[in-house]
Amino acid sequence: MCKASHSRGLPVVELLHGIGYTKIPWGWDQRESELLPKGILSLDDVSTQTFLSLNAKGVIIKQIPHPWLKRFLNPEVMKHLPEEWKVVPEWLLGEQRKRVLLSLQWGYDGELEEYSGILPNGIIHDEVLSAISATQETVIWLIRLHPVQLRKSRYVRHRKFIRNLCEKLSNCEWQQSSKLPLPLLLNYTDGHITMSSMTAYDAAFQGVSSLLLCPTLRFGGFYYGMFQDLLESGYATLGALNAQTILEWVRMVDRRLEPFQFNSSSDCDWTSAVEWMLGSARRDG
Repeated sequence: MCKASHSRGLPVVELLHGIGYTKIPWGWDQRESELLPKGILSLDDVSTQTFLSLNAKGVIIKQIPHPWLKRFLNPEVMKHLPEEWKVVPEWLLGEQRKRVLLSLQWGYDGELEEYSGILPNGIIHDEVLSAISATQETVIWLIRLHPVQLRKSRYVRHRKFIRNLCEKLSNCEWQQSSKLPLPLLLNYTDGHITMSSMTAYDAAFQGVSSLLLCPTLRFGGFYYGMFQDLLESGYATLGALNAQTILEWVRMVDRRLEPFQFNSSSDCDWTSAVEWMLGSARRDG
């Protein structure tokens, strides 16, 4: 698509999928300029610095406020959110146990080589399952499947596994936890656990700290260096795949943090980015 657009003089702008990129994904650093977008909209400081190396290929990087999360910063804007984004289930409002969001990911079930062998069942590590089982009286686990796991037919086994787990243990919920808007869910969450999901940034944005469990995040690992800003500022902890370690973190975690600001750039303005895009379209058109 980029090549076809370039050949017709049409501007192509890519809105980054996630937050906190520490290396350029998708092999873009190896591609020719005609196979890259003309511009990239970055959502955070870390990603901006990473993608700036593409300037040499003629790619312009603009940093903008998160177009989804910024809706939850302005009380006036929040009044106009769709009702389904504001309604909290009664079972969650009435829950007296500590609430922990568990973000699942695709990629650990043979899809990505860098995650090979980390999760024997490809879904949840046994040590995490042990921690869930050991906290039935004290913690409610909000298990959130990745949208890919939730919709694609190849992940039927994942959905069945989680459904059976929630039927077996009374301190788990997955259906609404997978479908409710994430900012809404995080408003009622005390802590967040994941292998290596960028959901950790969404959580930090709402003052919720994360426990990161993937070995690839450790020194020498494929994703070493990711989440460094969250780790250094106390919004994330790098933990081990050990039930006791997980239980200790769950006991200590508390929702006390101020919202994490992953945009400190003075050039972080949606209006100027739109004007730049429109200007590019006029010039190239």
